[in-house]
Amino acid sequence: MAELSFGFWRYLVESRYLTALWTPALHRAFPEGPVDVLTRQRQVRARLQQLHFVRNRAAHHEPIHQRDLRRDHDYAIELLRWVSPIAAEWASATTSLPAVLDARPSP
Repeated sequence: MAELSFGFWRYLVESRYLTALWTPALHRAFPEGPVDVLTRQRQVRARLQQLHFVRNRAAHHEPIHQRDLRRDHDYAIELLRWVSPIAAEWASATTSLPAVLDARPSP
């Protein structure tokens, strides 16, 4: 499992797997997400799409400075909180991204 790509996990929550995977099992991977299972799937999918996009841009050294990186960071922390609030607290406490964003020059 450790060698599966981020894209694998991102596409696993797509609507095409709603009845085969999400409804019977995958929704349990995000126990702290929205109460309604369908709303949860849509929001998990949307956040993973955004994170996958920005991660690919950064990984391929494409420009990301015009993005709302604070929102991307918040989506990542929120998604992690839906999986594990303890892990989200740890990630929030250890990430340096907010400080880096605060220190960057204004446009």
